[in-house]
Amino acid sequence: MGATALYAILIYALFIRPKSLVASDIPLGSILQLTPFATISTAGQLSIWGTLLAFVPLPLLAFAYTRSMKKAVVWALAIAILIESLQLVIDLATGFPSFVVDVDDMMLQVLGSVAGLVLTALMVRVSSGSKGNGLAPDRG
Repeated sequence: MGATALYAILIYALFIRPKSLVASDIPLGSILQLTPFATISTAGQLSIWGTLLAFVPLPLLAFAYTRSMKKAVVWALAIAILIESLQLVIDLATGFPSFVVDVDDMMLQVLGSVAGLVLTALMVRVSSGSKGNGLAPDRG
């Protein structure tokens, strides 16, 4: 439970908490960016890798709670969509763009989730040889 809470705080701080952007950062009327690969080419490496890596743990946490890879996939995609939707709602509610709702961010979030799903599947495969029914092998 503690790891999930820390992860939720990290996601909130990085992707949902309103930020103060100055007018030179983005045009005031531009809160939607729906052209694929338009901002990835100009984004910094830290931004790209940060977004990718932030979503790697999500499928593992979802699987730990649901014990279903299908549900982990649904949760990972739903949370990526929810984050971009919340960013749009915050922008519209405040009247000042704190975020650009960006299709490139969504692609990076999904790619990070896919990497997490691959790691989760590998962990499940490795642990399936043990007697336990969870990710960790039995110790008794």
